[in-house]
Amino acid sequence: MIPEEVLEERIRALRIRSQLKSVGYDRADLLNSDTKKVAYLLLKEYAATVTELADDEIAADEWVFAQMQHLGMLKP
Repeated sequence: MIPEEVLEERIRALRIRSQLKSVGYDRADLLNSDTKKVAYLLLKEYAATVTELADDEIAADEWVFAQMQHLGMLKP
């Protein structure tokens, strides 16, 4: 069980990091289902264990969305 507050906090942080890259495009909008949100959280936690991604939140986000795209969770 993932508390709703934790989920929303992580999505809010993603929105802020997305604005650093582009103010016109918010990747958090792609997480439009509970399944996608949980997949994002799971992959994000995994990314924290990958040495080259562990200290770079933006690179980790890039990796997570690439994985979600590869899994067919996001439309091209």
